[in-house]
Amino acid sequence: MEALGAVAVDGSLDGGNIGRLFSSASNLKRTSFMYLASMGFGHVEPVVRALNESGIKRVLFTSTSSIFTKLPTSSREVRMKAEQTVKISNLDWKMLMK
Repeated sequence: MEALGAVAVDGSLDGGNIGRLFSSASNLKRTSFMYLASMGFGHVEPVVRALNESGIKRVLFTSTSSIFTKLPTSSREVRMKAEQTVKISNLDWKMLMK
């Protein structure tokens, strides 16, 4: 992916520093982002906000089909809210279900 111009951004989604993760991508004139972290821990809303502030518009999210299960899952509501946050955002988004 690096040969195509992709840049890996290493960091934590905890601690309120999410905007810093996207500032380097924005400074490098990157316009796309792949979100490969879990959507089940409550990070998606601040990530979407930081992406909007950074100017990054195209985003690929990964999610899980576990939100469709009838089995009890502890993160189902968090994941559903995260997906809804993405869907109503101003981002040009795609979501892969795993």
